[in-house]
Amino acid sequence: PGTVTTGTAVPAAAPAAAPVAAPAVRLDEFPVGTTLVQFGAYDTPDLALAAWADLSARFGEFMTGRQPVIQQAVSGGETFYRLRTVGFADRPEAQRFCASFAAENRDCVPH
Repeated sequence: PGTVTTGTAVPAAAPAAAPVAAPAVRLDEFPVGTTLVQFGAYDTPDLALAAWADLSARFGEFMTGRQPVIQQAVSGGETFYRLRTVGFADRPEAQRFCASFAAENRDCVPH
């Protein structure tokens, strides 16, 4: 639904109450075709980073070595921020990763 902008990640500071293991990185730092997973879409970059901190706390061993990728997008005239991460050899690896989150009723979609 609507048009989605691509390629622009938004650098944002973590909220003071939500420590983040690593700063958000830009999508254009990765080659075209890089496999990502998406955890959700949020109204602000700060909310996306707070969600990252929550995921990191709940799923520590699965999140080790991963960094948040926050991508600004627009759909139906509304701006939102996708929370994603990278570090997968291929889509099947990303699907296995997401299975752990699905088992806990958390959103995780391989791209």
